[in-house]
Amino acid sequence: RTALPLPPPIIVPASRFFVDELAVELLLPARSPDAVIRYTLDGSEPIPASSDYRKPVVLNQTTTLRAAAFLPDGSAASRVVEATFAGVRLADGIFLSSLPAVDVRAHGGLRQDANYSGGTIVLNGRAYERGILLCPEATQPGYAGGKGQVTYVLDGGLERASRFRAVVGIEDQVKDDGRPSVTFAVDVHRHGAWQCVFETPVLRWGQTQEVDLDISAADQLRLRTTDGGDTIHADHAVWADAKLR
Repeated sequence: RTALPLPPPIIVPASRFFVDELAVELLLPARSPDAVIRYTLDGSEPIPASSDYRKPVVLNQTTTLRAAAFLPDGSAASRVVEATFAGVRLADGIFLSSLPAVDVRAHGGLRQDANYSGGTIVLNGRAYERGILLCPEATQPGYAGGKGQVTYVLDGGLERASRFRAVVGIEDQVKDDGRPSVTFAVDVHRHGAWQCVFETPVLRWGQTQEVDLDISAADQLRLRTTDGGDTIHADHAVWADAKLR
C-alpha cells in the first residue's frame, strides 16, 4: 500500500434512547486531518454528495445515523459506521418496557410487553399492550424466599420525570392455578439514598391495585416483587402500563 486506508469517524454518543432532544457529534481520528465527514439520517449509504458534517447533529425523533470519512475530492472513503437513536417524549409518557433495565432478578428473565409465554398481558380480563412481568426468583430451597427486582436509571432527560404510574396484579395466564401470591413495592433513589415509596399487601389473582407516585428528583427507580411468603409457583407479577411522566 502507498497509504493507509481512511479510518471511519466516531459517533458520540453510541446508539441509545434519548428524551426529547439529543445532540450527536461525529469525530475524526487524529490520523485523518484532511478528511471530511459525510452523513445521512435516513439509513442510506453516505456518498460524497451527502451532508457535510460541520456541527453537532440535533435529533428530535428516532433516527438511524450513518457516516463515513472521505478525502476532499471524494476519491477514497472509509467504511461506514452507524448508530440508531430511539427518541421518546416525556410529555407523552415513557413506558418502562422501552428503557434499558439493570440489576435484574426475575425467574425466567424479565418479560417486557408480554406475559410469561410471550402472549399479550391480561390482568383480571383486561388486555394491556405494554408492561413488565417480574416473576420473583427463589432464594431458598423448595422455590421459597422469592424476590424479584429491576432498576431503571433516570438520566438523559428521564430525571425530569415527576410521576410513575402502573397497574399491578397477577397475570390471567395462571388464574386457575390457585397458588399465586405476590407483593409489589417501588423504591426511588434520590438525594443519595433509597426510599420505599409504595408497597402492597399480599395480592392474589383477581386483585389489582393502581400505582400513581411522585418520583420528583429521583435518579433511579426500582421495582420489587416477592412470593408473598410461600413459594414462587405461578407468581406471574405484572406491572401493566408501567410509565414515567
